[in-house]
Amino acid sequence: MIILADTKQKPGYHPEEDALQKNGHSLVRLKLPVGDYCVMTTRCMDMFKNREHEIYTSNKFFDTHKSKNIKLQPQDTYGTYTISVDVKQDCRELQSNLLSGRFGRRYRFERECMRARNMGVKLYIVIADDAVKCEEDFRHLKKYGSEEECGQEMLNKMEDFVKKYGCTFLFTTKDRLPSVIEQILMEEQLPWAV
Repeated sequence: MIILADTKQKPGYHPEEDALQKNGHSLVRLKLPVGDYCVMTTRCMDMFKNREHEIYTSNKFFDTHKSKNIKLQPQDTYGTYTISVDVKQDCRELQSNLLSGRFGRRYRFERECMRARNMGVKLYIVIADDAVKCEEDFRHLKKYGSEEECGQEMLNKMEDFVKKYGCTFLFTTKDRLPSVIEQILMEEQLPWAV
């Protein structure tokens, strides 16, 4: 399976990418409009081939250096996939996305969920945190740099996001993360998968 990985996912910082490649999947870096990972579908592959032809034609008939920089744009992938995975490295990252957070992270996260809904993409938010074993552990999470509990508030926000945007929140351990990503992406409509 060819997996598109968002360019914001820095190589070397995400061990799940190495594990996915060891499992025989190819990773292609592309700026994705929604999520961190999705499957390269035949519709997306058609878009890639179209861009390659555009580059070839431009280079053959026009002697210009600008034509060599034609790349697949985020808007080119709209409508080419139906499932996307957004990975949160721990509950702290999720906390900054759900509860106002610094620098408006919550609003960026909410816009991404809106974009997914508007594009018809099922967004799975996968939180990889070894400290959370059950819902009770999550309920007693403390706010970053405080003794105040925020788990219940986060659960309420997660319910709101599920109702408003149709996204799904999943918790897993860091070592199970690659297999969870793989299972979710396998749900992509099989006739469209490459």
